[in-house]
Amino acid sequence: MNTKTIKLLGTLEVLLESFPYIGLIGHESGGDTYPFVWETSKQGKFNSLNISISKGWLKLTDNDFIRTSSQALICAKSFNSFSLKKDEEKQRLEKTISLFTLLDNNLRDLQTFEIQNYDYASTKSLVLGKTIDGDWISVCPTSYTETDIPEKQISRTSQNQELNLDEIGENTINLISEIEAIISGIGTISLYGDLGGGYNYNYDNRIVFAVGKTKESAVEKVLQGAGILELSKFNGLYTDRPYFEEDYCSYKLEYRDSILQRYIKFNDFMDKNFSNVMMYRFSFWTLENIYIIGKAQSSDWVGMHIESVFVYNP
Repeated sequence: MNTKTIKLLGTLEVLLESFPYIGLIGHESGGDTYPFVWETSKQGKFNSLNISISKGWLKLTDNDFIRTSSQALICAKSFNSFSLKKDEEKQRLEKTISLFTLLDNNLRDLQTFEIQNYDYASTKSLVLGKTIDGDWISVCPTSYTETDIPEKQISRTSQNQELNLDEIGENTINLISEIEAIISGIGTISLYGDLGGGYNYNYDNRIVFAVGKTKESAVEKVLQGAGILELSKFNGLYTDRPYFEEDYCSYKLEYRDSILQRYIKFNDFMDKNFSNVMMYRFSFWTLENIYIIGKAQSSDWVGMHIESVFVYNP
């Protein structure tokens, strides 16, 4: 490991030794924090695709497009307000099959990834392939995220990439038009209700797609569109003092001040050592994996990993 990376990691380990857990709303257990390093020379370039594969959130599979099509509706059926009739299900499946048949016929280097399922979530697939223009297209269904993370707890600025049609080929643009038409025909299933115990939900089940000049950018964009990935510029933990005081009101004053100082030291460490600190949040229904990381001069990525699970407790 690079000597500068070792030094940064050592300082971070000291900071996190007595670091308080990050108590996400509804996460009665979890919020544990760990030092994180991505060693570029050994693990390759850090991006959403590579870390998803390394963590097993995306697993390459040999699913055919018919099985992949049927999976697009399974997650919606996990909700008790799902009420499509059998003929409506059949029509939706037929249209979805036509979408994946279109992809199968028009994309090269076609790959299908099974998306991590956790707790109540059901198996979903992400399909990725390259057009004859060399652009990449990815498609997958949306995913439900239970956890809300207040801006006052983790302050961040969303980073969404807009599609620039001037950068992609004419054949890709034509294929996009066909994809959009089919997805529009498939439509959205709006689900809302109670998962039990007063846990309300609102979830729009639909199919989303993304286009990128590389497969990595196409995957990153579609994961964002599906609600699985939140990519943001990190601004700080508990930067709102009144919110912190309210969140930790049950703690004694001297211990509360000590906790706040630890958050401040972490924020200062990230701000002083990295020019652009990012937050990658991967959400799988109740499971949260959050990375607050910066790129070191060695090209390694260093920071903190938060792992936590929402707990239904009626």
